[in-house]
Amino acid sequence: MILFSGGADSTLVLHRISAWSGHTHRVRTLSITYHQIGAGKEQRAARRAILAQLRRRGAQIDAVEVSIVDEPTKSDVPFEEGSNSLQPALWITQAVLRLRNNEILYTGHVRGDDFWHARYDAHELFRSECAAMGKTDCKMEHPLEWSSKAEVLKELHAVGLLDLTWTCEFPENAQRRGKPCGKCRPCEVRRAALRRY
Repeated sequence: MILFSGGADSTLVLHRISAWSGHTHRVRTLSITYHQIGAGKEQRAARRAILAQLRRRGAQIDAVEVSIVDEPTKSDVPFEEGSNSLQPALWITQAVLRLRNNEILYTGHVRGDDFWHARYDAHELFRSECAAMGKTDCKMEHPLEWSSKAEVLKELHAVGLLDLTWTCEFPENAQRRGKPCGKCRPCEVRRAALRRY
């Protein structure tokens, strides 16, 4: 199962694994939208376009979309706008719920991502949740662990998928909704990586 956001990194993982399968085995993806993601609509549109393109090329993909809806109460402490602090825990928990025994969970984290600061904790959470849910011999792997963002974008461009991906977290800050803001951290990282390749 691939955690698939519609961004460049997870799209490359999906492309590689669907190619490795030789189009003879079905690949499963899990995508999650929740209130901390300001670009949920744009990410969903990117995922649809990427999946359609890969399926036209012969890939067999079963895609699951999960939307987490909060019903806050007056006593709730609101999450900080733009914070992604919940993302690893939410994605891992939702993935483990849907994992099959002996299945691998693939993520699209690349070299330099903040994820690596909490890698141990993420893997401990994954292992403990698998054990609690009776999932046996499951693993979490990161195929792009040693890849740079520039290398990811170059490979996606070569296979004709780069322009379908979505990165920006705050399109509502752009002059026209639906366009990248060009100012958030993901936009800056992508722009810098594009200059490198």
